[in-house]
Amino acid sequence: MLDRERKRVAEEARLAAEAEAEQVRLEEAARDEARRLEKLEETNRRARELADARHARWLEERAEQVARRNRELAEAEERRLREEAEEAERVSRAEEAGRAWWSLLSGAQVRELFEAVAAWARQEHKVQLRIPDELYTDLRYGHGAPLFRVDGYVYGVARPRPGVLVPSNGVGQLTVFVRNKAEAKLLADVKCKELVVFDLPEHEQLFFG
Repeated sequence: MLDRERKRVAEEARLAAEAEAEQVRLEEAARDEARRLEKLEETNRRARELADARHARWLEERAEQVARRNRELAEAEERRLREEAEEAERVSRAEEAGRAWWSLLSGAQVRELFEAVAAWARQEHKVQLRIPDELYTDLRYGHGAPLFRVDGYVYGVARPRPGVLVPSNGVGQLTVFVRNKAEAKLLADVKCKELVVFDLPEHEQLFFG
């Protein structure tokens, strides 16, 4: 009877010890899980902060890129408008100078020159020109008057204005015609296929300063 009691007490003590050990193990496991979850939450928090910081930097960089692009577009537009205004001013001055250059001649003198060119073309090249009824000048030809063959091709240019810069394909491959040596002297630097100088009367209004 005593032995059974001792065995029962011993068994209860063993079971109590096992229960206590299990309780300790469970509590330790719970603490480990809590630490793991806390560490995981900290890791996730840092990852979110890092992602947020990266996103904020991207937004800032993107905003700077957009602002820089907008500044570049605005500067380009301002530059384009300024260049257009400068070009318009340059063309306006050139057109005014071209009108002044041709205003030195009367209508009769202009026709006289065109007829001289037409006669020269018939004699030298057997080419028929279309003599214009009205004076027409073109900046592409240094504000000279382009003269056309009857087939529509440009034959030559009469009196490009001295000092006007023209594209190489404007006058460079064409014959240039001037009234006399006085005009030829003013156009000494013009680059052309050939400079033909007529001996038409010089008038006081041909002075060009």
